[in-house]
Amino acid sequence: MTSIRLGGDMGFLDYVKCNVEKMKEKNDVKWLIRTLRNSDFEIRSSACQALIELNAIKPLVATLKSSNYSQRSEAAYALEKIGGPNVIEALMVVLRDSNEEASNWARVILGHLGGSAVEPLIAALGDPVARIRCQAAQALGTIRDSRAADHLVLTLEDPDFAVRSCAAVALGELGDPRAIEPLIIAMMDADVERMREHAACMLGELADARAVRPLLVAYLKDSSKRVRNSAFQALDKFKMAPQPPASHHDLGTRVNAVITNKIRPYLQSLGKDIVLVKFDEFETRIATICILGESDSMERISLRTVITTAIQKDAPLVKSVEYI
Repeated sequence: MTSIRLGGDMGFLDYVKCNVEKMKEKNDVKWLIRTLRNSDFEIRSSACQALIELNAIKPLVATLKSSNYSQRSEAAYALEKIGGPNVIEALMVVLRDSNEEASNWARVILGHLGGSAVEPLIAALGDPVARIRCQAAQALGTIRDSRAADHLVLTLEDPDFAVRSCAAVALGELGDPRAIEPLIIAMMDADVERMREHAACMLGELADARAVRPLLVAYLKDSSKRVRNSAFQALDKFKMAPQPPASHHDLGTRVNAVITNKIRPYLQSLGKDIVLVKFDEFETRIATICILGESDSMERISLRTVITTAIQKDAPLVKSVEYI
């Protein structure tokens, strides 16, 4: 068995880099593709750069199906750097592949390739497979090219709810106000947590008054902490935060009142339509009561009735509320 002993000024990294250069000269694409699995970042980067220079589109595209994350990631980076019509054409094929992992990578790369990928992606909005239509809409949202706007609006009529939601989020990325109502529906009705979260984020970016009430409901009621946080951050972008509420002697109430401080304008705008006793969390009910208790916009008798009902529900925990 022959062994290689590295000595002198030449370390292992330098040795492998020399090998990468030799393999590039030999056009040994298979060896370079395998090297994308290497645990050393510099070695992977050297192999990746060699594959870019060799314009090795087909092997790189095939590598998107690899089980090794580093290999897929380096291949994606190389394809993005190569770019051009041939890469886009190959990626559109992968986008439609039954391998969802590879399809997701193709969608991400196409989104990063920008305007040159818009037309093929618009065409993919008409694909018979709903998953592909979703992927196309998401990539178009990443690109943010106005040419896609009208096509995404048409996609809002797609028979598949997930596709409609993806189109709405993409329109939100484009800053198109036609996305508001579909985004509200997606945030309120989508089964997938990630979709509700993205919809809430986009509503915050668009900052349209129609979204205030639905965002407040999502903030107070959604079962997902991630969605509630996104809704809160979205409400914060409306820049309507008032001064902190008066302090309460109970620490828990004070803390929660501070946390929910920025929703006071939205609570007040809902007036008597709000049904506090239906809030699932005690802390949410009591903080909301504290906020509304400072408001002159509600009739005192209505506020007293709501607080009394809440006290009865959680007695004796809420008996110390002093806002009536």
